[in-house]
Amino acid sequence: MMIVDTHVHMYPQYDAGNVLRLCAERLHRLDPDAVPIACLTERHDCHFYATLRDKGIGADADVLGREVLEDGRSIVVRFGKGVPPLFIIPGRQIATKERIEIHCIGNDAAIPDGEPAHETVGRVRELDALAVMPWGVGKWLFKRRAVVERLIDGYTPKELFLGDSAMRPVCWPVPLPLRMGQAQGYRVLAGSDPLPHEKNGRWIGRYATKIGFPFEAQHPHKSCLLGLRRADISCVGERPGVWAFAKRMRS
Repeated sequence: MMIVDTHVHMYPQYDAGNVLRLCAERLHRLDPDAVPIACLTERHDCHFYATLRDKGIGADADVLGREVLEDGRSIVVRFGKGVPPLFIIPGRQIATKERIEIHCIGNDAAIPDGEPAHETVGRVRELDALAVMPWGVGKWLFKRRAVVERLIDGYTPKELFLGDSAMRPVCWPVPLPLRMGQAQGYRVLAGSDPLPHEKNGRWIGRYATKIGFPFEAQHPHKSCLLGLRRADISCVGERPGVWAFAKRMRS
């Protein structure tokens, strides 16, 4: 089994070793029998995966070492003191012309911001990566809701995934497009969506996707993407209450 935070940002101002350790610890607490995995969703100005792959993390008290696997398609970071290894999968976050987000999970290729949403989904699918449309505060409302609904209508559940995040407070009902998509068989992936000011890793690893699928330690990328595509999945963990949500929203 795997426990996967499918919406992970790593910003330059983060204490990378500490934040990754927290992610591994929290995912392990959500399911001690599952392998912790972090799927990066890096925006255009962030390149943590490439740096970690090519240069490592440097001297860090929280990290024993890292190993690049599958010809660069995944990385494992190891920690001490009983913390389980964290497997890291590359990915990008793309802002479309309509001001919604599309995630590319499984590939670190540069995909330009500002293109129509359907073209962005097409670019992701050409890379054989997972195209995920994540919920965001205000991003599925008003005119943009019609864009979201057109994408759900225009792609099959095998072609497009939906995303829920720890940005959605517990008092916020499941958005209608998310309910509609689930009713039609679309898979919903959960993730924490860390914010730039959360340098202490406050929410990373707290909301995740549990995958009932065998894990191959030498093929984490393959195991994770196959599991997300084919296996039984469920959203587990916690989302913020009203006050915690307000704190997350501060700039």
